[in-house]
Amino acid sequence: FLFDAAVANCVEISTHRHGCCVMQKCLTFSDGEPRRRLVCEIGVHALMLSQDQFG
Repeated sequence: FLFDAAVANCVEISTHRHGCCVMQKCLTFSDGEPRRRLVCEIGVHALMLSQDQFG
C-alpha cells in the first residue's frame, strides 16, 4: 500500500523538502516488484528530478 502511493505520487513526494527523505526510505526498505516499480517511475522523471533542488 505505501509503495503504491509512493509510485503514484513519485514526483510530488520526491520534490518535497521532507518527501525526498521519505522516497529514499522507500527505496531502502523495498524489494522485488515494489522496488522495481518505484525505480521505473523515478527513471521516467529522472531529468526533471535531477534538476529539482530536492529531487
